[in-house]
Amino acid sequence: MIRWLERWRFSGPGLVVTAAFIGPGTVTTASTAGATYGFQLLWVMVFATAATIFLQNMAGRIGLATRLPLGIAMMESLPNHFARWVLGALAVFAIGFGNSAFQAGNLTGARVGFEIMTGDGHPGWVFGVAGLAIGTLLFSSYRRIEIVLVSMVAAMSLGFLVTMILLRPDPIKMAEGLVPVIPPSSLVTILGLLGTTIVPYNLFLYAGLVQRKWKKEIEIRTAIRDARADSALSIGLGGIVSAAIMVTAAVAFFEAGKTLTGTSDMATQLEPLLGRQTARLFFGLGLFAAGLTSAITAPLAAAMAISGIFGWSDDPKTTHFRCLWIGVMGIGLVVSWYWSKSPKEIIVVAQAANGILLPIVVGLLIFACNQYPGLREHRPRWWENTIAIGIFLMILVTTVNFFVNLLMSEVATK
Repeated sequence: MIRWLERWRFSGPGLVVTAAFIGPGTVTTASTAGATYGFQLLWVMVFATAATIFLQNMAGRIGLATRLPLGIAMMESLPNHFARWVLGALAVFAIGFGNSAFQAGNLTGARVGFEIMTGDGHPGWVFGVAGLAIGTLLFSSYRRIEIVLVSMVAAMSLGFLVTMILLRPDPIKMAEGLVPVIPPSSLVTILGLLGTTIVPYNLFLYAGLVQRKWKKEIEIRTAIRDARADSALSIGLGGIVSAAIMVTAAVAFFEAGKTLTGTSDMATQLEPLLGRQTARLFFGLGLFAAGLTSAITAPLAAAMAISGIFGWSDDPKTTHFRCLWIGVMGIGLVVSWYWSKSPKEIIVVAQAANGILLPIVVGLLIFACNQYPGLREHRPRWWENTIAIGIFLMILVTTVNFFVNLLMSEVATK
C-alpha cells in the first residue's frame, strides 16, 4: 500500500496514515457513538482529528530534522540510561499491547465483513483472515491486491459521505454536538474514538514515511511545511469520513429510536443510498477490505516502532522484525477468537485500549521534540508546545477519569 500510494505525485504519508486508521475500529466505534449518543460526541471526533494532525506534524518534524526513526530519537532525548530503560519499556508495552488489541479489532472486523456478505458467521473464519494477512506479509504478495482493497475502503467511505448528505441531518443538533459534553457511561466510547484516530503506532510510521517522501536534498523547513499541508489535508479528510459515519448512525438509529445491537446492523446506515441487500453487500465488502488492510499494516508498523526504540534494524526480512509482527498478529488472533461472540465489543474495547495507552507515547513525543539535540532551530515554539501539552492533558484526564469511574463502579457493586 505504501509504495503504491507514493507513486502518486500529490499524495504523501498523510494519505497512508488515513488509509490505516479508516478501518473496522473507526467504522464500529463511530457507529456506536452515533447510535448510542446521537450527535453529542461529534466534538470528540473533531478534537481527535485536529490532535492527530498536530501530533503527526511533531513526529514528522523529528523524522525530517534528525533522519532517525522516532523511537531512537525518543530514547536519545532522555537524560540517562535508567530513564531510557523505564520509559522505553513503557513505550514498548504501549505499542505492543495497544497494537495487539488493535489487531484483534482488525481481524474481527474483516471476519464480520465476510459474515455480512455471505451470512456465514462462523468464528473460525478469523483464522482464514489471519492466514491471508500472514501469507501476504511473508511472500510480499500484498502489492497485487492493495489497489483493490484500498479502492473498496474508499468506496465505502464515499458511501457514508453521500448517505450523510442524503439524510440531511439537523444542522442545529450537529452544531450542539460540537460543544464538549460527556454523556453518562460514554468514557469507553470516547477513549475508543481517541484511540482509533490518534493511533500510537501511526506516529512512528509517519516519522519514517516523511523521510522517504522528502529526501535529504530538500531544505528542512520546506519539507516540514509541505508535510504539514499533506497531513492536514489527508487526516482532515479521514476525520470528515469518521464524522459522516457517526452522523449517519445518529440519524439511522438514535434519531429513529432504534438500537445498534450488532456489527451487522451497521449496514442499515447505507440503506437510504443503496437499499437493503446492496447496502449489506457494499458495507460487508468495505469492512472486510478495511479489516484486512489494517491487519496487514498494523503489525508491520508496530514492529517498525519497537525496532526503532531498541535501535534495531527495521528491515522486514530480519528475524527479530518478523518475530515482532508475528507476535502482534498471534495475540490479536487469540483475543479475536476467544471473544468471538462479542465482535462489536471487541472492536470498541480494542480502540479504547489504544486510548488508554496513548498518553505514554504522546508524552514521549512532546519531550523528544523539545529535548533532542538534533532538532535545534526546528523545535516547537511556545504556542505549539502549549497546544501539544493541552492535547496530552485532555487525553490523560480522560484516561484517569475512565479508571476512576471504573474503580468506583467496582466498589459500588461490592
